[in-house]
Order: sequence, then structure tokens, then C-alpha cells
Amino acid sequence: MVLQGFDDAPAVTWPVMRRRSVEDLAVHPDGRVVAALVTGLLWVDDGLVPEMQKLPGGAMCVCIDKQGNLAAGGGGGRVWISRDDGPLGHYAAHESRVEAIDRKGSVVLSGGADARVVRADLHSEEMHTFIGHVDGVTSAIIVDGDRVASGSADGAVKLWQVTSGKPLWTVRLPGGGPVHALEVCGDWLLATGRDRSVRVINLQDGDDRGIFTGHSRAVGGLFATGPNTFWSFGRDRRLMSWHLDDRQITPPPFFGHSDGVRAVVLGDNHAWTAARDGTLRRWNLATAQPSSTALQVSQGAVQVLHHQDDGHLVFGSTQGAVGVVDARGRTLVLKELHEGPVTCLRALGDAMLVTGGADGVLRTWDRTTLAPLSARRDHADRVRCLAVVDEDRGVVTGSYDHTLLRTHPLGGPVLARFEGHTRPVIGVAVVKDTVLSGSLDATVRAWELDGTALSTAAGDPDGVVGVVAIGPEHAVTVGRGGWVHLWIVRPLQAIAKIDLGVPLDGVTARQRSDGAWNLLIGDQRGGLHHLVTDPRLQTRPQAP
Repeated sequence: MVLQGFDDAPAVTWPVMRRRSVEDLAVHPDGRVVAALVTGLLWVDDGLVPEMQKLPGGAMCVCIDKQGNLAAGGGGGRVWISRDDGPLGHYAAHESRVEAIDRKGSVVLSGGADARVVRADLHSEEMHTFIGHVDGVTSAIIVDGDRVASGSADGAVKLWQVTSGKPLWTVRLPGGGPVHALEVCGDWLLATGRDRSVRVINLQDGDDRGIFTGHSRAVGGLFATGPNTFWSFGRDRRLMSWHLDDRQITPPPFFGHSDGVRAVVLGDNHAWTAARDGTLRRWNLATAQPSSTALQVSQGAVQVLHHQDDGHLVFGSTQGAVGVVDARGRTLVLKELHEGPVTCLRALGDAMLVTGGADGVLRTWDRTTLAPLSARRDHADRVRCLAVVDEDRGVVTGSYDHTLLRTHPLGGPVLARFEGHTRPVIGVAVVKDTVLSGSLDATVRAWELDGTALSTAAGDPDGVVGVVAIGPEHAVTVGRGGWVHLWIVRPLQAIAKIDLGVPLDGVTARQRSDGAWNLLIGDQRGGLHHLVTDPRLQTRPQAP
């Protein structure tokens, strides 16, 4: 557990548990912290020896109000309560585990995996049950004396009237569920779901009134610090402050995936993207909006993508599968030969595809039927990136073993070995007869095709994760820290750079009719960035 002050004071870490997952946290007005664990409630006081309160069924969630009144949800459907540090009592509220809890004075609100919301008034001993969700309730909050709000695993958010027992309105988060957190901030309800954004919802009518984006992983919680300010914390280990006036009224351009964009392919007027959420999307470059619904093609993340023709795409997934799908998302061919994620995919000539995988194997496929043609293992660790030289001189692969190799996919000896990187090689491109590689060691390196090292330059300080050629003399690299660099390859020199501010991932480029190049870069937040570059000019962003 980590205590982080708002005033930039040093964080305090309490290593009080071993091999136990913290399900939820709450802070008592006297400064003590209580953690919900599968075994019960663990109290920590200023880093001293913690005190454990074991509960049958454990604790899934916990809340303490400003007066120190506690409520916790258990794995067996019980709600545990205490007043003024008195002994814990409980009452049965749900048929299965309690996944959401809130308390204000004598009122306790709970949400369960049984899709029910239960409001209990401990003083009047009245209990109201709200039925309407079709999936488990994952978040619940008391709005005021006659209204409560709840969110479920399917992304539905409901505002309930206590006196009538009926919903005042229901909305569904565009990115889907589960609804991780709800918070009241002034006259607004804040909600966060699968797509890593925070939605601003009008409490009166349920209208969507804006969006906040910035986290690169799911937002785990929200808490208001005033009528117009709030904080969010996410699974990207970031704590962020926001002001309601800064919200985006409309969604940002190219924002539609609910997880990081791993692969991008570009046409003249459109693009296709593949993401960790297992979906493909087609985008209109002119409007920066999706031109089709998301196509769910994999239960795991879609790692790589290749545009076969106007009607077909080839993808590779974390499940080791390579498949051909049509523009409607129908899988026409599916092969599962890689053991573990497919990490790179390129066309070799007109008849073959080449893939690399986390199993360290380089495989060659018939481009239409995906019939396997050959397989070879030369790296000591996973093959992470791949660039094609040509059909005669083969391909260059980068690996987690810190090296690059030039081989011919159909067989034969290793043609060249590239050694010098000190961490995994994540991106590679062939620019005319020069190999350019990017690594998690934060460097960009240029090589001859025979493996001779030419030069080394500093890239993104958090690691370079993508490299793409721009014509015969230039290349672009993208990094985990958000930096985009435009390079002259010989001699290796950065001539422009932009900080996009979010961890980046997939990247592709295509030349336009006016001679400039379209760049489309995916980020780990689930968004896309469209840039245009002319090697004679500074790279300029076309969308935030």
C-alpha cells in the first residue's frame, strides 16, 4: 500500500502483505487505512503492525464515511457494518458476493453480482431493493436522500429514485463495462468504464456532457475534491487531477477502442486498426471518426494486422492464431500454429506472409489460404518485430534476446547478425539498404545489411516501440514515453520531434498524392494520432 500526498511530498510505502490482493481501500477520519482482502479487513496505522479482522467470505469492497462509519461487502452476500469503532455486525443483502459499497451516516448502499442494488437505512431499519440491471453491479453511490446511482458489468449506469424504487434514467457507457467507479461532482455524475475515459453525465436527465481522457489503462477510482474538481487513479499507476471546465464536449478524434491500439494499416482515405480489446475498426481519415462498428475477431488482443485487399484483412492474436477476416468481421480462415502471441506480420512478395511470435519462431504462410510453408527458430527469445528487405535478401527480425538477424524465411543459414542493443528490440525498418532499429534501451541504431553497425542515437527515454520508413532516406520512431522522432537515416540524425503525451504503440505510414506522408500512431489509451510529415518540413500533428 502506498500513501501519496497531493503536495508532492515523498510517497510512503507500507509492505504489510505478502501474496494477497488488495480488493479495495478506505481511509478513516483518524488517518488509519483499511484494506479489503479475500480474508477480511486489514487495518494499518502509520506503518505499524497491521490488525486483521477475519470475515467469513472475506471482503470485496469497503467504505468509511466522514463520521468514521464503516461498511464492507463480503464474498457471501453479506454487508458488514460498524459504528464508532464498535464491533462489526452484518446483514444479508445479496444472493452472492457484494462488489460495490457506499455509506453516508445511517444509509448503506450495496451492489451485488446478483445484479441487485440494495439501500438499507440502519436507523429506520428499512431496506429497498432496486431491480433492473441485467448484469452484476460493480459500482454504487448515494447521490442524496432520494437518489442513488449504480453501474454494472455491461456498462449500464442507472439513477434510481428511492421513494418510487424505479430508475429515473439509464445510460450505457459508449466503451462498455464494467463500470469501475461512480462519483458525484457538483451537479454531475462521473462514470468510468472499459474505454479508460471518464464520462460526465447530467444528473437531471442522464445526458452525456463531456469526456476526460488521459489514462493509458483502466481507471480504477474517482473522488471529488470540490464542486468542480476531482481526482482519478488508474491501473497505469497514475493519479491525475481534473477540473470540470477542462472536459472535452465531444470525443477526441480517432477514439473508439477500449484498449491500446497495437497495429495500424493505412489506405488513401481510410485506416484499419487492431487493438488489445480483440477488435478491428475502420476509420475515415477526413472525419477522424470510425466508419464501421467494432469487429470482434478475437477473445485475446489483436497484435498485428495486414491489409490483404479492399475486402480482406489478416490478423494475428495473443492466442497464437493467424486469421483472414472480411470487412464484416467474418473469419474466413484461422490457423493456430504459434505457441503464444503473434507479435509481427509482413507480406513477402505477392504470394507469402511472414509472422513472428513469442515462441521465437518465424513462420511463412500462403497469403490466401494461410497454409504453412516453413518455420525456423534462430533467436533465443521471442521475435518481436519484422521488416522485409526483398524476396531474395530475406527479412530482418528483432528479438527480446537484444539482437537482430537477417534470414530468409524459407530456409538457409543466418545471413547477418546485428549486435549492440542492451534490451529487447521492439521496432525495425529497412530504409533503402539501411536497417534502422529501436529498442527498450532507449536508442535508435543504424546498420548495414551485413550487420555492420553504423551509428547510434538517443530515442524515447522510456524505450522505442515502433519504427517505420518514410521514403528512401527518412524514418519515424515512436516511444513508450510519447515521443515521435523524424530521422535522416544516413547520417543518423533527428530532424524533428513531437511529444504526444501518452504511451505509444502501433505505427504505420503511407505516402499521399502531394508527396507528403500520412502517419497514424496508436496509443496505449486506445486512441490514434494522425500526423503528416514531409521530410523537408517539420512533422506537424493533424489531430490532438
